[in-house]
Amino acid sequence: MSSTMGPNARLHRVSEIKECENQSKFVNQRVHEIETFFGNLCSELVSYTRRTSKLRNNGDEIARILLDYSNKEQINHTTSNALRKVSEYFVTLEDYRNTEIDRIVGKVVNPLAAYGEEIKHIKNSLKAESAARRREIINMRKLERSNTIQSSREAEIQLHNAMIDATRSANNLERCVLDFEGRRLKGLKRIITDFIQIEMLWHAKALETLTSAYNAIQLLHEEADLIEFRGTLLRSGSNLTVLNTNNNLPISQQSLTIGDQSSPMISPPVSIRDHRSYRPSSSVHSSMNSMKTGSRCSLTSLGRNKKKNQQLQGQTQQQQQHDQLSYSQQLHQQRQNSGISHHVNLYVAATFITHILL
Repeated sequence: MSSTMGPNARLHRVSEIKECENQSKFVNQRVHEIETFFGNLCSELVSYTRRTSKLRNNGDEIARILLDYSNKEQINHTTSNALRKVSEYFVTLEDYRNTEIDRIVGKVVNPLAAYGEEIKHIKNSLKAESAARRREIINMRKLERSNTIQSSREAEIQLHNAMIDATRSANNLERCVLDFEGRRLKGLKRIITDFIQIEMLWHAKALETLTSAYNAIQLLHEEADLIEFRGTLLRSGSNLTVLNTNNNLPISQQSLTIGDQSSPMISPPVSIRDHRSYRPSSSVHSSMNSMKTGSRCSLTSLGRNKKKNQQLQGQTQQQQQHDQLSYSQQLHQQRQNSGISHHVNLYVAATFITHILL
């Protein structure tokens, strides 16, 4: 067997093949680690964007609920205004969150997903290099087993071509791995930097918006809204009481005629805020006291003398008619002097009606 490659050259080439094989194993392990790292990172970032999208939807729902309540709230005005402003700030906050999601997808997730194709290309280069190295080893063994000159020459030619192919594949793999490692490092730095900047911008805008929302909710004045609610509660209960009382009265006693207009029994105009501190005038007290005295006398004399009781009842009715006429004249005079709009004094009206019934 004759060969142009001496024993020393073969040993050197065998050592080179082993070095290439070890290098291929290292590259394969490195690529596998990078693929696992990028895959896990990309998967978690996708999950992060999905959860952020759910937070955005929940935030929009919170803003909608606040806005609906502020529109329906008719009693507590400061609460309505404050919640409306807070809902607007929440909508702005979720708009910033939606922008954050779009930026993460565009600048972080998509670039990470693009590394999958590069890793696939490196794996193909590894396969090509391994196949070329195996062909070289096979041709080298074939050359060693050749017995004739013709077979040796053919084996040498095939080995030479396999060596060139293996060397080219190894160089190509080394160049691809180095280029990929450089791009990976720069890309990883850029991706993480963009992600941090996106989060910093989002949190800065969120802090600014939430600060405005905090200031807006401070405009809710509990005491003022409580006063409004208390007034509404008292008015609702008093209106119901007067309505029930008027329904139990005879039709002729449910209203008084002043001039040419028929209006319900009213007291002098009193502010809603001061309705609890209002007290009737001395003339009204005197008329009510006289009615109480007349009523008690009539009930006492009823058992003693029926005829005297009828006379006292007639006097009481005349006194009541006189009091009603005097009271209506007082109201008419107060309307002409003050010109203020008429407000229902529920306390005096209810008391007056009760004593008339007695």
